[in-house]
Parts: sequence; structure tokens; C-alpha cells
Amino acid sequence: MVRQQLDSRNLVHLEMDGVDRAIKRAITRVKNVIMNPVINHKLRQEEGIINAAGQKAIHADIIAEKIFLKTLEEEGVCGVLYSEESGRIEFGSLDCENRVNILLDPLDGSKNFKAGFPVGCVSVAYGEYTPNPKLSNLTRAMIINLYAEEEYFAVKGEGAWFNGKAIGELNNGSSVPSLRYYSYAEDEKKMLQEFDGAIATKSLGSVAWELAMVASNTRDIFVDTRGKIKAHDFAASKLIIEEAGGIFDSFDDTSPDDILLGDFKTGYKIVASRDPVAYSKLSNEMKNFL
Repeated sequence: MVRQQLDSRNLVHLEMDGVDRAIKRAITRVKNVIMNPVINHKLRQEEGIINAAGQKAIHADIIAEKIFLKTLEEEGVCGVLYSEESGRIEFGSLDCENRVNILLDPLDGSKNFKAGFPVGCVSVAYGEYTPNPKLSNLTRAMIINLYAEEEYFAVKGEGAWFNGKAIGELNNGSSVPSLRYYSYAEDEKKMLQEFDGAIATKSLGSVAWELAMVASNTRDIFVDTRGKIKAHDFAASKLIIEEAGGIFDSFDDTSPDDILLGDFKTGYKIVASRDPVAYSKLSNEMKNFL
């Protein structure tokens, strides 16, 4: 349970429970190992295997998953891990008290890591154990930047935090929304010329982190209509955005809440924003093209 406390500046802080602390410790250990400059170059090498998402894994991906899982077992956490690298893994004792379902992207931004481009994170969404879990069963989320001291945390129904402080109300000081938009279709790009926005079409290479930036209002709108984004890419960010007062949805027939944790290969067309006016306008225009 997260207990909220007010400091002298009226900012909400958080106090994590045992599972939260274990997961943060696991992520922090992953970060410390894979960002170690002594072994960093070795971790950029390809493993020669195809992961659960159907992509080539690098050594850092595999090591990150192993460290994360080993740390949780040491902390007395058990349950089922759904990981981009190895798929579904049961871990720990079946009768432990802290039994959870976890959806993990151990290194979101693997290509960036391999190329030495400093954008990437570890992304985790989790909740109490239930058979055949869906995204709606994940009630907590944590994302930690690999290259800076930045972290997001959210609890369903209780709020979202950035670096331990509650994410505040949306600042509508700018009348021009900053739009991150990724598509293969030229007609969609042409449509965006009519949209009131500063448009960027070059991906940063880490969907989880770009979406997290929507939660903290660094990005106003994120749209990807390529049908490539997987559930493990956005599960944690989705909860953080929603708990920060934002909107997350897809242009697909399947609601994001109904996606099964074990589905690593289906790609989705997604949209996220904390600006309801800009979101509504863009979504309505997009329906003419999708």
C-alpha cells in the first residue's frame, strides 16, 4: 500500500511497500550492472537468439532479465514474470506472500544501447497474481531512466509520481502542442500539416520513455500508427499516464486493458496525451485515415 504524505511545500511524496521496494531494487541493480563502463561494450554484443517478441536480443537484454529475476527471488517475491526476452517464467515459491504478475521490458531501447545513444529505460508493470492476466490486472508501474537519475512510479487509483513527487496538474501555458508522431502513411503525414502542433516524426528509440514523458508533460501527444508497438512497450507508461490524469488508447479493435500479458508479438496503434482538447481533435482527424 502507498501512503501519501504532505511536506511543507504541499507536494505529495510516497512510501513504497515491500514488493515496490523489491522491484525498485531489482531495476536499480539492472541499471548499475548494464551501465558499468568496464563491461558495457561486452553487453552490446548480439546473443544470436530471437526473443519472445520475435526480435534479436543483445547480451544486455538477457543479463538485465536475469538480474531482475534473481533480485526478486532474493527479496522473497514470487509469481509469474512475463518478459520481452524469455516470455513467461514462473519464479519463486508458490506459497510466498508476495505473489505477483509482472510484465517486464528489461531494456527498452536496446538498439540505442548497442549504438551508444543515451535514451532508454527499464519498464515494469505489475499487480497481484491472477491466472491469465490482462493489462487491466496490472495496478502498479515503475520506469527508471538508464542514463539519468529519473524515475516514474504509479499506483492505480492513487496517482503517479516523478522522482518521488506527485505529478502535478497539466500546465496549459503553451497553445501549440508538441506532437510525436510515427507512421508509414504519407496521407497521414499530410493530414498533420493541418494540425496545430510542433511535429516530430523521428523516434527516440524507446517507446516506454517517450510515453512516460507524456505523463510529465514533456510531450503533449504521442501517436504511433505503424502497428508495431507491443504491450510490454507501453504497459507501465499507460498506467503512469492515466494516473497522471492523461488518456491512453489504441486505434485497434482490442482495448488496451484487454490485452493478455502473454501476448508479446501483436503490434498496436496507440495514442496518448494529457491534453484532452488536442487529443480529441487529433483522434477525430485520425479516424478518417485508419
